[in-house]
Amino acid sequence: LITTGHSLGGSLASLAGVSFASNFPGVNLTVYTFGQPRTGDPIYAKMAEELVGAGNLYRAVHTYDGVPTTIPQSAGYRHQ
Repeated sequence: LITTGHSLGGSLASLAGVSFASNFPGVNLTVYTFGQPRTGDPIYAKMAEELVGAGNLYRAVHTYDGVPTTIPQSAGYRHQ
């Protein structure tokens, strides 16, 4: 199973990946995101890495794309 998305869709793909991993344990799952803004706090990031597997989470961003950094880390958000 693969989830993927761009920008806001990347955040939704991340949330979907966590949901699939929670509801269908044992299913091979990979999450690809492109230009994903920060979706959750450090607890969410750790949970996503544990449920989906850090080796199954792929993020692609362009150096000058503002969307991935729009939501500041000072607000408590982190990338997984």
